[in-house]
Amino acid sequence: MRRPARRTSCGQETDLGVVDSYGEVFGYPGLYVADGSAMLGPVGANPSLTIAAVADRFAERLLQTKRKVTR
Repeated sequence: MRRPARRTSCGQETDLGVVDSYGEVFGYPGLYVADGSAMLGPVGANPSLTIAAVADRFAERLLQTKRKVTR
């Protein structure tokens, strides 16, 4: 059985997950995970749209952060 979700789950701190709520890996600034593995758990039989929405949220945050750094 393939388990695409929860391999690098989100958490508020390192004891609770691998990435923060925007997909940035704890302890590795600038490293992001933006796929189904960052989700907290399964969301149904076909999670494609949910995974895409999560990745879009992470990408928006990354772009906002990048804009602040370059200004």
